[in-house]
Amino acid sequence: MTENYPQIHLYIMTKSKWDSIFAMIPWLEDIEKIDPTEMYTDKGGARTRPLKYVEYKSASVQLMGKIFKILQPFDWENWEEGINILKEQFFTDLDLQTTCKLLTIILYYKESTGKLSSLGIPCRAQDLEDGRVLKLLKQLKINVEQELKKECEKYHAYYPQDTQFTRYSRLLHSKWCEKNGYPIEQSEKGCFLGNFGDADYAKNGKVNFLTKNIRNLVIEELNNAKEPKGLIQEDGIWTNLLSSETFRLNLFGELRLNLTLATSFFQNIFRIKLGNFRKISGKKIDKVISVLFDYSPYRENKNFTGDQATFDVFVEYMSEGKKCFIGIEVKYAETLREEADKVETTYQKHETEYLQFATADIFKQECIENLRRAPLFEIWRYHLLSISLLKNNLYEDGFFLFLFPRGNDECHKSVWQYTEQLRLQFSDWEDERGFYWRALDDFTENLHNVVNQEWTKQLRERYFGT
Repeated sequence: MTENYPQIHLYIMTKSKWDSIFAMIPWLEDIEKIDPTEMYTDKGGARTRPLKYVEYKSASVQLMGKIFKILQPFDWENWEEGINILKEQFFTDLDLQTTCKLLTIILYYKESTGKLSSLGIPCRAQDLEDGRVLKLLKQLKINVEQELKKECEKYHAYYPQDTQFTRYSRLLHSKWCEKNGYPIEQSEKGCFLGNFGDADYAKNGKVNFLTKNIRNLVIEELNNAKEPKGLIQEDGIWTNLLSSETFRLNLFGELRLNLTLATSFFQNIFRIKLGNFRKISGKKIDKVISVLFDYSPYRENKNFTGDQATFDVFVEYMSEGKKCFIGIEVKYAETLREEADKVETTYQKHETEYLQFATADIFKQECIENLRRAPLFEIWRYHLLSISLLKNNLYEDGFFLFLFPRGNDECHKSVWQYTEQLRLQFSDWEDERGFYWRALDDFTENLHNVVNQEWTKQLRERYFGT
């Protein structure tokens, strides 16, 4: 009797939205541990209530804002099997559809009231207190992971060593390849990995890049690869759709070629609120004067960091008559541990140069041992490079901007850990410490809002499934 329940599938929401639901699990687990006798008094002492109730009330509001897309109306009163499952609370080995139906009954229809509302009744604290929602959310997470694995196997995107975000991203690109009719590469062992395009087809058609302008720009950058201040590597740039190098070219390539557009984009991104992040403060952009890739003014110069580090994207701009910069590092599916075995060698070779810019006004000196090791070292290295440009008076102002997808948990954890090593930890001090981190999702969405063309739509779909 539940045939009218719509098909729930993996892509009803993006990965970041699924993750926001699953982030409720540890919160609900912590609430379960609260002593029922512990009380909470409102500000001003207006009323006192059990802390456990207050937390459940807050969690119920948060949860309904995240989960409403999978709560779909259906004839639940005639679904005897589901009602029995709720009664027995045997929630293991359920499929995705059944899990979503059960959550719908509890959170949408309020089966405990015996009343059916076609519009649903707002979730209440009491709906979370008996533990069923927590159990079902855990099962939902298992369901989504299982669905993701099945989808990956179907589209040649399953690789056991992948992180959860990499697996999701590899699948998005594999599906994007199939949708556009791009053949994928066959390995020497005869297997396929869907985010790698067929080498000849990908190189000849340059299908890894979204516009003719960007494709021509890549050719130009490769032809100029011997220039001392800039370098783009050709390995994998045509075939690996998952490459962050390809992503940054697709995201910023048109801005390199159209500085008027670049000015509008960066002015807009600095004055809006980025998702859950507050706006970047204190940075006024009057005009973008250049956008460069894989750039550092003085590689291997001991007056700077002395190493081979280059910014993925380097933006020069004017602000109230001052020449300023943004040094940008872009990560997509990386974990910041990819070359952990080389970190110690690099640090030992350039320790003197690094430490001259790792000053106590920005970095806690007792934390240098943490900064010099993976996964923090890579972030630190580029932050120091940006500081060196200012200390050598190349620019009057500037900062380092670290970009990564909101769903990339490895990068997210590393960034939080990195800020703990800084003398000025909190976001209010971003201007003073010269280090910012933001979500690539927001930059991609903002570019689409500014340009609103088919290629910016493809950019969002390909990299974030939106």
